[in-house]
Amino acid sequence: MTSLTDHLESPKRPEKQPRSATPAMAAIAVLVGVGGISWAGYSIYGATRPAERPKSASDVVREEQRANRSSPADALAAAPEEKARRQVVEREGLPGSDAGGRTMPIPPKDANYTVIANADDANKAVATIATAFGEQGSRIEGLTQTPLQTSDQLAEATKNFLGPLVAGDMADQSDYLVKNGAKPTDAPQLKRLLEGVAKVLQFADLDVIKARAQQAPKMQGAGAAMLKNLPPGAAAFMMNQNDSDTGSVSSLSMPLAALLPEASKEVADNAPRVEFLVPARLKEPSLADKGFQIGIIMAKGPGTRWVPEMLSFHTTDMETVKALQKIIAPRPSNPGTGGPKPREASQGG
Repeated sequence: MTSLTDHLESPKRPEKQPRSATPAMAAIAVLVGVGGISWAGYSIYGATRPAERPKSASDVVREEQRANRSSPADALAAAPEEKARRQVVEREGLPGSDAGGRTMPIPPKDANYTVIANADDANKAVATIATAFGEQGSRIEGLTQTPLQTSDQLAEATKNFLGPLVAGDMADQSDYLVKNGAKPTDAPQLKRLLEGVAKVLQFADLDVIKARAQQAPKMQGAGAAMLKNLPPGAAAFMMNQNDSDTGSVSSLSMPLAALLPEASKEVADNAPRVEFLVPARLKEPSLADKGFQIGIIMAKGPGTRWVPEMLSFHTTDMETVKALQKIIAPRPSNPGTGGPKPREASQGG
């Protein structure tokens, strides 16, 4: 099996391969075997409208609790748009979901992007998304015993991780690492990886209305410790493809231990976890016509901390996934030092 610290290539096809397998699908075993992750097991929690004015996630939760304590007529009068939105979600579900509200992270075809042209636009959009994530995360049954506090903690963790990347505010990488609970390091590999991730996310247009939270699986098994102890800046990627009756989704996932050194060191394998999804349109010219969902898995760490543990880019085809991986962490050209040339990409899986 290819090392996670290398750029992931499709493994060689075994002599007898299942009839339905494709080179793109061959990487599924890497994702499942290492991380124990299955997108099919997620539960969706409805989309949230963007806040009309700045509110903390716990403010939103408190307002909802007050409405719930009122009579049904009072609750409808206090929040008619929210009640109507929930009825639609409960009746129709979300793109890629079945009647039980379960889904794969298929990019929605009807995304309504907030155009982000500068850092101010980015900060406003991420603040709205962070509030939605915190509010929705507080509704996930059994996630934590303190939903009000958790809502603000999740919102803050989202802003610390996603905000500077989308706003292009990565001049002080050490400050970014500290705010995300990581240990600053001068490793050049880490600097390049941070710059690569920031390059694809800077000024990405985001659909703040369809941003949503869903429960994430636990990280268990032999690979969990490996994912926590990746060297700073290791180009670790996992690719997978899943098909269902509702569509196909191909994903590029990055364990964030390589991007945020030691941030997840004290996170338990069975810690509560939540994934946030937001539809995105990247500004990279070669990918501008592709639909994406950005996924961030947060794990409950010590105290009040929520730790970014996995960053994923979900799209509709494996070729786009491969192209994105090369943009984030391109192979260096032959430096002329007498060493071997970079290995060519596998064509046959």
